[in-house]
Amino acid sequence: MIPRERRRPRPARVLAAAAAIVVLATALAGCASPVPSLSSDEAIDAYGTVLGDVRAVLEEEFPDITWSVDGTERVQRSDEDGPCRLVFASLRSSGSVVQAAGGLDAALDVISPVLEDHGFSTPEEEDIPGGWLGGESTSDDGAVFEVDDKGYSTIALALDVSDEDCPSP
Repeated sequence: MIPRERRRPRPARVLAAAAAIVVLATALAGCASPVPSLSSDEAIDAYGTVLGDVRAVLEEEFPDITWSVDGTERVQRSDEDGPCRLVFASLRSSGSVVQAAGGLDAALDVISPVLEDHGFSTPEEEDIPGGWLGGESTSDDGAVFEVDDKGYSTIALALDVSDEDCPSP
């Protein structure tokens, strides 16, 4: 038996357990996607200029690379049971931005100030199978900005929205 003076008082054990639960709950909450807070109209107002602003800085920095719009802006279910998702028309380049910049980190450094001006995190390198290089940045609203590169670059932006009605994928 542990001598009484060496035993931890019960309230301290309870507080330690409660603190561990709070730390675990906070860590798990960070893994969850944010609940959509913007309607598709509000999201278009908030994020509609992001791709154009990123394109402008890339065209200024790499004038030999041209950009085209790929796809259309749309609102659709993220999956069968998921929330509605606003997907902006993506951009596709005529050449590799990563190669023109001298590496992925250098390419992400070019677009980082624009993304941060729009409320996004600093873009981080992302592991993509198949030899692609990429980076990702997120906003507090859950918007996800992605750039992928393998001989050419694609730039995409999407976020879950609070709309109730939207078509399935």
